[in-house]
Amino acid sequence: MKLPKAVRTGVQSLARENVSGILQTGMAKARAMQQVGSDMAAVHDDWRQNQNEAQERQARLEMSAAMADFESQYGGRDEYSPDEIPESISVRRMDRVVDENGVENEILRQSIPAHEVYPQMYREYVDKTASAISEMIEDEDLRGRWLDNANIAANDAYTS
Repeated sequence: MKLPKAVRTGVQSLARENVSGILQTGMAKARAMQQVGSDMAAVHDDWRQNQNEAQERQARLEMSAAMADFESQYGGRDEYSPDEIPESISVRRMDRVVDENGVENEILRQSIPAHEVYPQMYREYVDKTASAISEMIEDEDLRGRWLDNANIAANDAYTS
């Protein structure tokens, strides 16, 4: 049997690829990934903005409903009984009376004029309610602005 005259053995050149082509492909893929990351960040920012707006709307609705409840319960009245007034409200709850023997006694007031307690009751209710409702707003800056606006709106509603 006869062998071929020249057998080439060993590693031949690998189809020499263009290195710059590989680099360009890699850079194109990196740019594409960067664009995907930017798009994802934009989607997240839009979602966060929508969530903040929804939370702020819900807080405004709840505050409005709470203030309507307060007004229906306490608004437009000339007087309140002492048991309707929270203990935290500073008001004279006792009257001094002199009996037929000239002895001074203190008795619980039967009614307290609205002008003595309503402003304090209103302010306390606004502060507690706004603070509780604001907790539904996750963004701290937005929560602070919402609380400021709620207090301004409550003051405007009270003085109007």
